[in-house]
Amino acid sequence: MRGACTLFVLLALSACGAAIEPASGPGGVAGFDGAGTPELSPGRLTDGLVIPGGDIRTFAVTDESVTAATEECRQGCVDEATCVAFTIARPHGDTPPMCTLKSETAAPVEDTCCASEVIAR
Repeated sequence: MRGACTLFVLLALSACGAAIEPASGPGGVAGFDGAGTPELSPGRLTDGLVIPGGDIRTFAVTDESVTAATEECRQGCVDEATCVAFTIARPHGDTPPMCTLKSETAAPVEDTCCASEVIAR
């Protein structure tokens, strides 16, 4: 762990100045299951993974809650014909949560900065 800002996205990160709410229901947040590196499942945000490469575009999400940020990023991907996945980076300092739309799903890399999802089409 790299400090208080590396807590799972399910926790409030008030120590880092960000209020992130837990997600629930379908399309919620998946995470480590105790069996090692989490895997990406279509239609499910997975905490602790970055999808390298294949960047289409990156944009700031307008809401810092997990549910709203995930939905905004997911909708951006659905609206982009070449998008198959996205990665959301947690807010850091004055930088808001950032969404990067992806055109491919290379092998994910563990990184506590982010969460990723493959779009279920």
